Amino acid sequence: MTEKVKQHAAPVTGSDEIDIGRLVGTVIEARWWVIGITAVFALCAVVYTFFATPIYSADALVQIEQNSGNSLVQDIGSALANKPPASDARDPVDSFASGAW
Repeated sequence: MTEKVKQHAAPVTGSDEIDIGRLVGTVIEARWWVIGITAVFALCAVVYTFFATPIYSADALVQIEQNSGNSLVQDIGSALANKPPASDARDPVDSFASGAW
């Protein structure tokens, strides 16, 4: 009931090989087509960059959650709230604006 099918690998002949020299020769013979098509697309890209209106956009979403189960953060917050500020402390906005960070 079971037939065995034998698969034979096709013998490798010279026609299955890629001739790199022939490929390079073909590209060299058609070099003006390659240069011309590349130049046309480069010109189209330059024209597009001059006439396209640049669109700069950014979106951000900040979500602050009140989590009562996070006691470590509350302990640190309460410890820092009771600490008096250093004598040379300034307003954070002034420190940032002056570049003293």
